[in-house]
Amino acid sequence: MKDNPQQQGSPLSYLADSLKLVIETFDGVDVYECANQNPYQIDPSYEFDAEKNYQHDIKLMKHHFKCHMRTIKEIESGQ
Repeated sequence: MKDNPQQQGSPLSYLADSLKLVIETFDGVDVYECANQNPYQIDPSYEFDAEKNYQHDIKLMKHHFKCHMRTIKEIESGQ
């Protein structure tokens, strides 16, 4: 997205747009069989569950998107 000359805005806007794209693409699709455990997971006792982690990641991205959009609105309104 950042290499697209048509794309304009702050890095926060790029991030929000990227989150929105991923959410719209993967929410409700349930392709959790494509999910893999984070190779940097440092807790050896952590039990990876692809479906559970997939749903958690979508939920987390929705939360972050909402927060980014709230921040963008605050910045644009001068608060």
